[in-house]
Amino acid sequence: MLSAQKRGDALVKSEFNLRVQQLTGRSKKSVDFKFCNLSAVLAELGYETVAGFAPLRNYQRALAQAAEDFMSERGVRRVTEPTGKATSLVSLRQ
Repeated sequence: MLSAQKRGDALVKSEFNLRVQQLTGRSKKSVDFKFCNLSAVLAELGYETVAGFAPLRNYQRALAQAAEDFMSERGVRRVTEPTGKATSLVSLRQ
């Protein structure tokens, strides 16, 4: 979704949500909450976030580390300095 947003493509979040539901067996609401948790993690780690997912800060350490690993392995650059809870939960990469 973030790549599509950066390209300026129209985002249909419900389509992404449905794909995740099909892959994971989770409910629509559960997927929405996970995307909001991910927004909080990405913002705290200094990465750009997908518009429309209000950050929910009650996330798991594993999500924070997975997000950091995913973004850094793909060479995604931070847009701000890392701050907040996530920075104490993960091994930050440059």
